[in-house]
Amino acid sequence: MSVVPSRPPAAAASPLDRVLREDEPPAQQAKVSAAFTIYLFNQIVRRTACPSWDEWEARLAAMGKAAGIRSMGLAAATDRTYKSTRPTTCDDVVKMVATCMWRRWFGEPLPKDCYGPSDAVHFINDVNPVLCPLRPRQSEGDLNLCSYVGGMIHGVLETSGFPCKVTAVYTHPNDAFTPSAQYIIEWTPIAMDRSRRKMAPS
Repeated sequence: MSVVPSRPPAAAASPLDRVLREDEPPAQQAKVSAAFTIYLFNQIVRRTACPSWDEWEARLAAMGKAAGIRSMGLAAATDRTYKSTRPTTCDDVVKMVATCMWRRWFGEPLPKDCYGPSDAVHFINDVNPVLCPLRPRQSEGDLNLCSYVGGMIHGVLETSGFPCKVTAVYTHPNDAFTPSAQYIIEWTPIAMDRSRRKMAPS
């Protein structure tokens, strides 16, 4: 099923009147304001009834995971970078998320020092997070919207054949730290064994 714009694209004055297509030349691609998208997302979350913060963040993670799986399908079909760098190890798949997928999601890849292994886990550190904690109910603490991006990462990793657990942690800004979101990736034995077999000399 395709969505047809209300009038021909050539006459469309607003991105809302056009189909967003990535196969068009960059100068002709329709754009949507990131600030507007984030505001709309926050308002949807703010108006969603949920009994507990844990359940709310679990729902966000599940929504993000579905979005990550869909974006993975688009990358496989349209992204030349993805096609030439199919991941075979844990290091490879984290690099793909931080570069190829991050560019699709947020416009540019993460710097090399913002992702990699640490002891028995991998991490992705976003020093300029798009989604920050939200306080829908003033009587309670912050809701971690980074759970949504954590779900997106989770969806891509599992779709790539690397089952894992992804934990999203937000660091509030203070005198010592700038705001950041860290995504901690804990691999299952299946993913670790697959990575070791690929890294072993033949």
